[in-house]
Amino acid sequence: MFSKEQDFALKSIEGEADQSFHNAQNFEFLCAKAPQLSIYTPSHIIKLNQTNSDQRNAMWHYLNAALKGHAQAQYKLGLSYLEGDLGADRNYRYAEQWLMKAKQQGYQPAANALAKAYSQLAL
Repeated sequence: MFSKEQDFALKSIEGEADQSFHNAQNFEFLCAKAPQLSIYTPSHIIKLNQTNSDQRNAMWHYLNAALKGHAQAQYKLGLSYLEGDLGADRNYRYAEQWLMKAKQQGYQPAANALAKAYSQLAL
């Protein structure tokens, strides 16, 4: 059905999506692991907040993977917009969009998250 070049291109995109997804998970782990570092000097305390940078990097890598069709990345983006995680503002339209894309690929946790969100909206 696909030529060898097309098959190679599809596998390459899938590999890139997987790599972006794993990069995003690593940045998300950094967000949870070290939310704030402090440097003590004689005159004052300098607080370094690496979390914002890690959150941006995680979101960027999730988006990169999601745009390449990675269902788990689409799910994570949807949850981030649904819950306002990883520095994202709550945006139910984006949440629904990304969760629906993951659901359409057969990713069951996305279907469950959508059902739960819809049921909470009905209350």
